[in-house]
Amino acid sequence: MKIDDAYKAMDVYAATRANQTDKVDKPGVTRAGGPAVSGSDAVQVSDEARLRAEAVKAAEDAPAIRPEVVARGKALLESGQLGKDPAALAESLINALLDQPGRRD
Repeated sequence: MKIDDAYKAMDVYAATRANQTDKVDKPGVTRAGGPAVSGSDAVQVSDEARLRAEAVKAAEDAPAIRPEVVARGKALLESGQLGKDPAALAESLINALLDQPGRRD
């Protein structure tokens, strides 16, 4: 494509946009046989999308590190109650993950 052709395409786009703007600004004018355009845009968000947005926000707002859990783990490790049996620890971690509600298989 020549550079000159790109400028022509931009001119055609600008003319088309100007033509559409003229039609939209006139009350009662329709586009392609559709309902009259009022000049304002509206977006409807589904309940599912709204719920997902709330879940993402809640996850983002949650702290990445929970100091009280870290402190409890350190205390158990120092007292010797944690880390004595790595197989039992692995088993309990796996069981905790498997028992989580909402888990997808």
